[in-house]
Amino acid sequence: MSETLLPQHPDDDSIDLRRWFGKILANWYWFAISVFLFGSAAYILTRYTERTYEVSAKMLISDGQGNQAQNFLLQQNLNFGMMGNRVSDQMEILKSWTLHRRALNDLPFEISYKAIGRFTERHLYDNVPFRVTVGANKDQYVGEKIKIEILSDSTYQFVTEEDGETVEIAGTFNQPFHYQHYDFILRPNPQFSIGSIPRPDRTNQYCFMINNLDRLAYDLMETLKMDLPDKFANVILLSSRGPSARQEADYLNGLMREFIQMELDLKNENSKRTMDFIDDQLSGIGDTLKLSENALRDFRASRKVIDISAEGQALMNQVQTLSQEKAVVDAQVNYYEYLLDYLQTSDQFTSVMAPSTMGINDPMLTGLINQLVTLSNEKTKLEISARKDFPAISRINLQLKANLETLEENVRNILTTARRNQEEVNRRISRLNQDISRLPETERQLLTFERRFKMQEEMYTFLMQRRAEAGIVRASNLPDQRIIDQARSDSAVRIAPKAMINYAIGLLLGLFLPLLILILRSYFKVAIEDREDIEKEVKTPIIGMIGHNRHDVTLPAVKYPRSSVAESFRAVRTNLQFSLIGEGKKSIMVTSSTSGEGKSFVAHNLAGIFAASKKKVVVMGLDLRRPAVKNYVDVEMEPGITDYLIGRTTLEEIIKPTTLENFFVIPSGPIPPNPAELIETEEFHTLMAEVRKRFDVVIFDTPPVGLVTDSMLIAQYADANIFVVRHNVTRKASLALVKDMASREHVKNLSIIMNGLIVPRYYGYRYGYGYGYGYGYGGYGKKSKGGGYYVDA
Repeated sequence: MSETLLPQHPDDDSIDLRRWFGKILANWYWFAISVFLFGSAAYILTRYTERTYEVSAKMLISDGQGNQAQNFLLQQNLNFGMMGNRVSDQMEILKSWTLHRRALNDLPFEISYKAIGRFTERHLYDNVPFRVTVGANKDQYVGEKIKIEILSDSTYQFVTEEDGETVEIAGTFNQPFHYQHYDFILRPNPQFSIGSIPRPDRTNQYCFMINNLDRLAYDLMETLKMDLPDKFANVILLSSRGPSARQEADYLNGLMREFIQMELDLKNENSKRTMDFIDDQLSGIGDTLKLSENALRDFRASRKVIDISAEGQALMNQVQTLSQEKAVVDAQVNYYEYLLDYLQTSDQFTSVMAPSTMGINDPMLTGLINQLVTLSNEKTKLEISARKDFPAISRINLQLKANLETLEENVRNILTTARRNQEEVNRRISRLNQDISRLPETERQLLTFERRFKMQEEMYTFLMQRRAEAGIVRASNLPDQRIIDQARSDSAVRIAPKAMINYAIGLLLGLFLPLLILILRSYFKVAIEDREDIEKEVKTPIIGMIGHNRHDVTLPAVKYPRSSVAESFRAVRTNLQFSLIGEGKKSIMVTSSTSGEGKSFVAHNLAGIFAASKKKVVVMGLDLRRPAVKNYVDVEMEPGITDYLIGRTTLEEIIKPTTLENFFVIPSGPIPPNPAELIETEEFHTLMAEVRKRFDVVIFDTPPVGLVTDSMLIAQYADANIFVVRHNVTRKASLALVKDMASREHVKNLSIIMNGLIVPRYYGYRYGYGYGYGYGYGGYGKKSKGGGYYVDA
């Protein structure tokens, strides 16, 4: 039969979707089991995984331009050392451990509560059955779960493990509990509602844990997420995730409040430092001014002097002018001395008092102090969120050192200049005193008292003015940050478990795993599974697909002529007729790669089909090593072929008729020691010629070609050669034997029969397994006692 008469498949590696769909349907129950298992796992995961909520809030990072009263004074640089207003800086501070630790001081996070369910523990926050008051024992167990079982409205049971044994101790609510290092008081919560706890977790067992707030601050830092919804706006979106929406909302709100309060505290601290410095200066001047005022009043009263002469008045005006200059100069000298001492003794420079506080408007000095404060702020922020050996901190330390040295040198130079100015003012005052000394005694003494009073008064007035300005700044201090949207538990989003996603993943895994196993099984399978496995390896035509023999007989094609097996052999017979066209072409060799693949089954059933078509057919048992004829027909096995070849019998004696009309067999006879040598004898050649003369069809039942060479010797006598492969038995590697046989010139009309095929119902007769009438159960191949083309009884 030519290959053009057979269904052809492309040689490419394209995926046969219909084939894989068939495999999936064949293993539908594995997919159903897998989907059920993974679906159940998804349900359990969704049901017993503790819920996680995400809560968010918004905060505005202002540029500080909203406070007009303060802005006027800020132009005088009275608020040095404020926290930076850059959004990135504020985000670093919000992420800092220091801020989180401060926020925890005002949050009820010292104790964590959980409800112990049948399978899981459920986190509790505000709706708890009892509240814990920790005792004063410094050795209290921190970070350890303490199990409590509620026995009644007034009693409970403390449960712990010691040396592998369970310890149970009864306790009373509102009474101190002491056991080893445990020291606490449980107080019932009258607002507790058990209905808020999922039904499977509603038990009388709970646990609580005393938290390490330092460790908890680090944990909360990890849960905090920040984002910039709009890169052009100074708005930060804060979010946090946890098992309690209300707790996460309290955490975010507490963190934002503490952040705002920390900034306000720093502003107030700066204002307080300024006022403390001025108050320190005023404390000495106030007493001196009071003494000067009393002395002047007493002198006027004792001497009854009310006014002074014109010359004295002129000198008095000069005294007033010099007093004002001296007050300013003295204040500046005091400030420079303060600043130099501050730079030499302090290691934090975020709260340095501005020069303009004392009326100093030196751009270089102001710029150096601004740079110092900026670097100090950056170092503080980095130290909050990074290790001390962080490279950026080392870089800032070097910059701080260089800036500090430059600033100290600048302050020393300015202080030297200020002291010279102070000495010059003092010299001018000294010369003025000489002019005053030439006045009359009474007037001279009056001017002296006036001069002292004016100098003290000018200094006092100058400092009071500066203090008033600092007081206004402090009173008008407002935070630059503002909460836009507070975190609210009722707007929380549940992010886990996500039921639909879990179920979708369960479904996909349930479908994917069996499919993956099918793919791997198909990829690594070494046995031939279907005709595509053959067609991918060899070009040899497949002339038949013999279904699995479900009947307990060796010749089902004869015993059940209307069965699917009989129909498949008829299809093979039809296809073989194309190979046997021509005068004298009547011999067919049947072989396989190894034993157990059904070559004898094919040979004898094919002979029965030829005999049914009125052809005189004979099966020659040429497997001289393992004869199989006796398994199919009930005849005498001796004498046989070996007897004939050694001259012990005649041809007529070894041709055995069977109970079937036109069906004869020639048994192999006794097993010889040299089968291959017998096949190569002249007697064997004569036997073949004689048999071809006497029968219409001669079928050679030969040994496996993959085990011995007998079949290759016999192939030269065959007009058609059939290589039998068995479904799920023959290895794909055995197809190399087919290639080898096809390459030999004496092997004519080589074809393949696939035997023992088990075809699932869904494949249908059109899925390439049938020739002629097919082997499925649809259309032409129905199981019925009548009306179909064949019947499997």
